[in-house]
Amino acid sequence: MLNHEYIVRIIETSAHFGFHTNQTKVLGKKLIRLKIPVFSIILPFEERDLLNNVCSYLGLAERVYTHQPYTKDGIERSPRSILHIRSLGSMKNIIMPFLCKNLQGVKLRKMDDWLNEIETSEFINESYKLVPRLYKSGYWS
Repeated sequence: MLNHEYIVRIIETSAHFGFHTNQTKVLGKKLIRLKIPVFSIILPFEERDLLNNVCSYLGLAERVYTHQPYTKDGIERSPRSILHIRSLGSMKNIIMPFLCKNLQGVKLRKMDDWLNEIETSEFINESYKLVPRLYKSGYWS
């Protein structure tokens, strides 16, 4: 059975903070690719059900994607199951409160760096800048 501590361990070992590009915006004479913050958990394909259970446990509406491996270089890899959390609502109301109460060490520093980049980057949608402001104010503490 899935429990709170087990999900924390999954996040500490398999979660990533990053950005996906969204739409292109014209800034003067330059085309700029806007970025959307994303929190991802990546596991082997065999653990797909585990990711679905994590979604259910946390109350997330996001779906789990399956990515086929890159094979053009001749190296044999397994498919991966990936949970991407991009929606502002899920990030603000579910993921950030969970992470703020449970992360420690290296993963907490990576989250801080990610939040600082969200706050300072001009290429991120303004609505996502609410997340680092809430974090710095201690809203989820």
